[in-house]
Amino acid sequence: MTALLAIEELSVEGRPPSGIWVETVHRCSVRVDPGEVVALIGESGAGKTTLALAALGYARPGTRFTGGRVLLQGRDVLAMPASRRRDLRGREVAYVAQSAQAALNPAIPVGEQIVESLALHGMGEGAPRRALDLLDLLDLPHPESIARRYPHQISGGQQQRIMMAMALACHPRLLVLDEPTTALDVTTQIEVLKAIKHVIRERNTAAVYVSHDLSVVAQLADRILVMHRGRTVEEGTTAAILTAARQDYTRTLLAAVKPKPGALPAGVASAMKESTPASVAVAMKESTPARVAVAMKESPPAGVPPPGSAGVSPANGPQARPCPAPAGAAGADPPPSAVPVLAVRSVDASYERPRPFRQLARERHVLHGVDLEVHPREVLAVVGESGSGKSTLARVVAGLHPPLAGAVALDGEALAPRARRRSREQLRRIQIVFQSPEQSLNPERRVADALARPLRLYFGMSGSQQADRIAELLEMVGLDPDFAGRFPAELSGGQRQRVSIARAFAARPDVILC
Repeated sequence: MTALLAIEELSVEGRPPSGIWVETVHRCSVRVDPGEVVALIGESGAGKTTLALAALGYARPGTRFTGGRVLLQGRDVLAMPASRRRDLRGREVAYVAQSAQAALNPAIPVGEQIVESLALHGMGEGAPRRALDLLDLLDLPHPESIARRYPHQISGGQQQRIMMAMALACHPRLLVLDEPTTALDVTTQIEVLKAIKHVIRERNTAAVYVSHDLSVVAQLADRILVMHRGRTVEEGTTAAILTAARQDYTRTLLAAVKPKPGALPAGVASAMKESTPASVAVAMKESTPARVAVAMKESPPAGVPPPGSAGVSPANGPQARPCPAPAGAAGADPPPSAVPVLAVRSVDASYERPRPFRQLARERHVLHGVDLEVHPREVLAVVGESGSGKSTLARVVAGLHPPLAGAVALDGEALAPRARRRSREQLRRIQIVFQSPEQSLNPERRVADALARPLRLYFGMSGSQQADRIAELLEMVGLDPDFAGRFPAELSGGQRQRVSIARAFAARPDVILC
């Protein structure tokens, strides 16, 4: 059987700030048959996305193909004229990026962006209905309303599902999925994976799936290709790789996501997905948060009091109380101090502003009377489905989105609703790590510039002291100090996110909003 996609002995070079071309992918080969899903796994910077993008005949800025072939249904994509490659992208092979925020046009409603992709490939007839059907397939609430919204008016998880809808719109033969479920909550992730499986099986579509999430890979992939520093380390069926890996690097990669003894609180094991094979260890952080705040949907389950009722808020659930930390968990050592370092009291928020002399209806609110406290040395997890208000709550705390009602206090001192009215010291003490580093890092500034700015602003650092601190911050997040001279486009998605984390720590904050 002829492979739908055959990447043969592909080599790619990239040019770092030194100006010397360096090989980033070395003679890698991938074969994908119709109806098959091949997963590319490996640590950040392994070359996974670079190899996957080759299926579209695309080399990112600052990179170039130096050898090998990319055959799509027997046709060499790299030998095609540029106009032919543009035509097959979207129609025959579609790409879902890791960052929907960077891929969606902020000035066009999301429904129109799906229709645009259909019209571009001559499928404009019935496109609006097709767009709504795709939104419904991907379990987006109120598709007609969602279609009229702009990207900034929907959550990160909803944006990612819009990207999936755009990719599926033209019935492509091959999907290139670059961490497509990273931004999704577990419930939605299951539904999106079901939709991907359905499309692949029913239409005999194939997929290249780039991921670090082995629990997802185990559910979706038929075969796995393990990459390390631009080279293929090991390849085999999903069962063979996950249960009987041959190479030391693969075994190290698998061991890194196995739960540590005593790391799982009682009852967590029973909550693991049934569809995950027994042989696959679910990745769980050793330091489980001491408390979890659950962000409820607009319509609470039967028996749960509505927002604002006694003993309940969307942030802490019905009759929620601080839970004792699991044995060995971070935050279990010190008793909470009397005054929380961060307190949120009765916060309401909306992305619509009330008209003069008219109160905005509560059903239009994103946040309803939210209360929470975070004490020193404590980790509080805020969890909930896409669109439940988690990121909006973080933006309110950071002063990036003004609340309609309520207050935020730092060490008992009320904070101004807007960041520009807070003192420099207050700004330093609360830092935020955004979901999408593509949007939060300036593409025209090197990594060193991004890290130097908070060092200068808050501590007046310069010269060798500043350079030493930048190197220390990079090493703290597992990056070589040489990365200081690179631009964001020269880093992988995971490496960019680590730079964002290092920038947050540069200010030595008291609270980090992740």
